[in-house]
Amino acid sequence: MLYTAKDYLETAPLMAVFPGLAIFITVLSVNYLGDGIGIKNS
Repeated sequence: MLYTAKDYLETAPLMAVFPGLAIFITVLSVNYLGDGIGIKNS
């Protein structure tokens, strides 16, 4: 997604922002889920 958007960064920067934001939110969610499971098992 981000690799395809690099050609359009000058004309349509939102093509890179939204996929990047989706990846960021996914990684953050998995991180919080892992922390929650770790705390529950402690």
